[in-house]
Amino acid sequence: MPSSNDFQFKRSVQGIVERIAYQLGDAEPGDEYSGFDENWIKAKVYDILKWLQSRRPNLFGHEVSFDLKGGDSQKLPEDCDELLNVISVTISGKQYPVTEGDFSALQAARVYSKLLTTCDPCNFTYAVSPNDSRQFLISPPVAPSGSSVTATCSALGRYFDDPELEIDCEAAKWINTVVEYVLFQAFSMDGDNPVSTSLAETHRSTFFELAPVQRRAES
Repeated sequence: MPSSNDFQFKRSVQGIVERIAYQLGDAEPGDEYSGFDENWIKAKVYDILKWLQSRRPNLFGHEVSFDLKGGDSQKLPEDCDELLNVISVTISGKQYPVTEGDFSALQAARVYSKLLTTCDPCNFTYAVSPNDSRQFLISPPVAPSGSSVTATCSALGRYFDDPELEIDCEAAKWINTVVEYVLFQAFSMDGDNPVSTSLAETHRSTFFELAPVQRRAES
């Protein structure tokens, strides 16, 4: 277990969990997580990172490539939480540029795009469905096989699939926010203890000072 110097904790989910365990007083050698289970801490870390993702999806963005099915209607792969942008489409080894468009306009153009018999060179347009963030249209439609897309996805799960994976710099700036939230949750569980209640309020206040939320103006 790392020492109490924060910079010595790894910049990963596991590092965050260990740092929180230390601050909860459960980091003595051989006695880690005696008060708060490691899986409980990790679950709370996931909750707050998921909340941060909803407010700042770019924090967890990374470049991915995945196959496209034939046609214009596409689905994101399971390891992609949200589509941030499409960079290019590759067909038979050739790479084509992609621009973002309006979903309604692409829907209206579906009939006409299907009339195209050749597409070389192509300029593709994509748009995410307003009703299903995991579905997007791409125009003109792609062939039944041999097509792929390079895109930027918001993917939080990779940090939990590999808890030792280093968190990107931009997302790492929010580690203190994550820690304060989990400490607030932990101390809130002992509502009958005035010391715990006071600590919970301190961490709650600090969390809201750090979190990407707009504070109400005091009257």
